Amino acid sequence: MVHATSGTIIEMRAKAVFLGIGLLLLAACSREQQAWRSAQGEDTVEAYNSFLTSHPESALAKQAQARVTQLLEERAWDRASEAGTADAYRAFLVEHPNGKWAEEARIRIESFALGEVSASPEMIPATSTHPPAPATSGDFTEPDTSGDAGTATADFGIQLGAFSDEYRAENEWQRLVGKFAEQLANLNDWLDGKLKVETAKAAETAKQSGGDEDRRGLFLATSREPVDGTITGNFTGFGKGRSFTLDNGQVWQQIDDVSLTGVKDANPKVKITPSVIGSAWYLSIEGFNARAKVQRVK
Repeated sequence: MVHATSGTIIEMRAKAVFLGIGLLLLAACSREQQAWRSAQGEDTVEAYNSFLTSHPESALAKQAQARVTQLLEERAWDRASEAGTADAYRAFLVEHPNGKWAEEARIRIESFALGEVSASPEMIPATSTHPPAPATSGDFTEPDTSGDAGTATADFGIQLGAFSDEYRAENEWQRLVGKFAEQLANLNDWLDGKLKVETAKAAETAKQSGGDEDRRGLFLATSREPVDGTITGNFTGFGKGRSFTLDNGQVWQQIDDVSLTGVKDANPKVKITPSVIGSAWYLSIEGFNARAKVQRVK
């Protein structure tokens, strides 16, 4: 009995020791989890560093370190963006060459470099002695200004490039305008001269090809007055590729996807109007709300 009692006591003591160790481990895990939740709640570099100092061997240590790296990069990017200079973005790349915003930083640095080149006085013609060759028709792409209901619409926005906001971009533009006022004035004079020359050439070409022929809608036509007329024959609706012959001899072809089906109208009156912006023309039929984008082919 004595041996049995001693064995029981030893067993009880061992259980107590294991229970104490288990409680300590549980308490440690509980403190670790609490510290982790606290760090996540604050979500700051300081909070995660505090967690790492208290629990360097934690299974969450890698996750905490990764978040610290992300937060440090975000701080660096915010500083670079606020400064809005090429040097600031270069400094960011030194610290975070493979970071989330590294490619954006390189793009902005390149934009600064391009801006410096384009602002160079050598890039702006001082006189119009040797102007560059005019663009050919193949270099021009007509903007699509068609809207949902045939209404011409256009969206415009400022390309900020390397600038963090419109205010900085506007300030830089005003600085360059003041610095290169003479060169810009010469460039404007040259452009005005080119416009007059090309307009005169277009008028001469029109005169040689048909005297006072109405060239509205044709390439290099100078008139933007609407065309009023009547379709010869039956109008059976809109569809991409359809041609419409007017009583004045003009032939217009639809170039957009506007559709109008199930109609038939003999010799309807039409109105063809130019877009507010760009070189597009739109044909509408009297009595119908839809209109189609067209180009004159004859």
